Amino acid sequence: MGLIRTALAQENQANQAVVGAAVGGASGAIVGGLIFGPIGAIIGGFAGASIGADASVPDPVIVYVSSNPVEPVYFDGRLDIGYQLGSEMQLYPVPDSNYTYFYANCRAYVVEPGTRTIVYSPGFIVTEGAVAYIRANPVQSLSVDADLTAGYSVAQNVTLWNVPDYPAYSYAYFNNRPALIDADTRMIVWIEA
Repeated sequence: MGLIRTALAQENQANQAVVGAAVGGASGAIVGGLIFGPIGAIIGGFAGASIGADASVPDPVIVYVSSNPVEPVYFDGRLDIGYQLGSEMQLYPVPDSNYTYFYANCRAYVVEPGTRTIVYSPGFIVTEGAVAYIRANPVQSLSVDADLTAGYSVAQNVTLWNVPDYPAYSYAYFNNRPALIDADTRMIVWIEA
């Protein structure tokens, strides 16, 4: 499944800038229903901001979740901490812990199994397949006067392009560098170095 690094890139709170305030029109990848698809190899572990009470989720759980990818699903809408999952949702146990997990909307989620409630997400899943697609399909690059990193938000008037097979992601090019963007929040989750 490729090399998985467990270092987590956290959103830089100081970089809440919005990228591209005066460019193009907006589009996104929002698909209805629950979609299943292959995850492929993961590069770079998790990227972007974690959500939830990470202090209560032990590091070995996060390492296990990053090292053991499972079949992802796609939910139409945003999953967040406190969301209670239905019984039809398949959860995967984390050995030697009181947690289960699943992958959805290009994120990993840690779940308290007794209540089936999402308690934590260590970040976005950046796959080789998504990165390979955006590298192979360049679009017009936007020039920006910033050193963009994961965590920047992309303005609503910037055109985002769909990433087939990854409906939770969109992409754009900034300063001739491809950027993978969360289609729901328009946050950059990965950008070519």
